[in-house]
Amino acid sequence: MRKRTFLFVPIICSLALSLFGQQTTAAKPQRQFLLWKVTSPTATAYLVGSMHILTSNDVYPLPSEVEKAFAESSVLAVEADVRNVDQQHMMEMVQKYGMYTDGDSLSHHLSKPTADALAGFCSQYGFPCATLEPLRPWMAGMLVSVWPIVKAGVDPKNGIDMHFLNEVKTKQRVTELESADAQFQLLSGQSEEEQDKFLAYSLEGAGKMQELEKAYLSGDVDALLKDLPPSSQLTEHLINERNVRMTAKVTEFLKTKGTSFVVVGAAHVIGEKGIANLLQQQGYKVERTAYAW
Repeated sequence: MRKRTFLFVPIICSLALSLFGQQTTAAKPQRQFLLWKVTSPTATAYLVGSMHILTSNDVYPLPSEVEKAFAESSVLAVEADVRNVDQQHMMEMVQKYGMYTDGDSLSHHLSKPTADALAGFCSQYGFPCATLEPLRPWMAGMLVSVWPIVKAGVDPKNGIDMHFLNEVKTKQRVTELESADAQFQLLSGQSEEEQDKFLAYSLEGAGKMQELEKAYLSGDVDALLKDLPPSSQLTEHLINERNVRMTAKVTEFLKTKGTSFVVVGAAHVIGEKGIANLLQQQGYKVERTAYAW
């Protein structure tokens, strides 16, 4: 789904990649880490805009200031803890929410422009389109999003979320802002028309991940904002509504004492309806840092 998939919905990205393969690539422009510091009278929350999958193999180490902020935090909050995914349960969820039954198939539910775009994608990338036929459009969109990444041999463990999950110490608590089940229900709950748009959106940006990654690594918020879904309904459903729910959970940390470290897809943090701005509107002090990467 164009490049945007990698800015949100980590559990599905992880699952889709696990169905294929892995390895690595590279690139190094001037960089700026996407980190905001949010403070209340009693607490601090560091808010990281993540990219769930990165193709570059030289993104680490992260800025020392970022690692220090993480080390000082007692809580790591992520959209979903992909370390603890029950693969059998995930496949059951795929069957329940992502596949047709009773002989129905994907091609019966696509508009002609989307069907034509899918055929072009399969031809360009050597993708076996017949394998998508049992899938609903949203699930097909997730798989075509990661196929160019798989072809490039990218390591799915190279994302920002996984980096911090792997660094968690025993004194730190990991909490989920959402869950795998919630993300499945979110994507499958779209109307058939919106699922068609979702797949079309995925196909439009297939293979352009490096362009998105360049904007992300340079901290170019304006470029990232241009990459949000073109459908206002898709944006509202997949991003804005979730931002409100995740913001509410971040405010719970800010009403206590101590330091928390919140890692969510960059698409959820930036913009007028992003978590950083929503927290600022609630009266919290929100500062974007400028740590060189």
